[in-house]
Amino acid sequence: MGIFDRLFGSGGGDDGNDPPGETAKDHIENPAESDILLDPELLEGKVNVDRRAEIIDTHYDDVSTDDARFIAETVKEYVESYDLRKGDARSRIEERTGLDRDRVVEILWTERSSVQNCDKVRSWQDAETPMMFVWKLGDECSQICADVEEATAGRDEPIPLGELQELLREKAEEYADEGGTPERMDHWVPHHKCKALLQMKV
Repeated sequence: MGIFDRLFGSGGGDDGNDPPGETAKDHIENPAESDILLDPELLEGKVNVDRRAEIIDTHYDDVSTDDARFIAETVKEYVESYDLRKGDARSRIEERTGLDRDRVVEILWTERSSVQNCDKVRSWQDAETPMMFVWKLGDECSQICADVEEATAGRDEPIPLGELQELLREKAEEYADEGGTPERMDHWVPHHKCKALLQMKV
């Protein structure tokens, strides 16, 4: 499990009660009892608020332009700071936008995951050595991600990044009536609240 996955609970619930020792703030205040391998500087500068606000404004019909920026700012603080917990971020967005809890959870989860994957891609694209990748399923996988895993599992080698992205885009298009979002694959969202993980194969 990677730094972001452990820090932001991509496999956990969303009741706002983070386990002891598993937030960045807990790690900084008491590193001896924390099991997070975290360099705080790794989390800085991950979210471009202007770009993320534009993405949110474009892809959520029930979010106003002003609220899209507020959500982007909250996502930035959630991802980059050591004080804002998941439940607090969710409550802040609920109070500002009037959206129901499930919708806010969907938006927060989806945008955090997109930030995570886009940041991974940026860092890997800067590497000089060619890399290969796998799309690892989460607990409650969609048919989109299940099909991608099935299509790539039998290969002798992992898949290049560009090929994986296009395969996800194709499957998202195939299942567009069931929640697929091929238009969002430029920022690595084959469907909302995706729990799959983009991993480099060593």
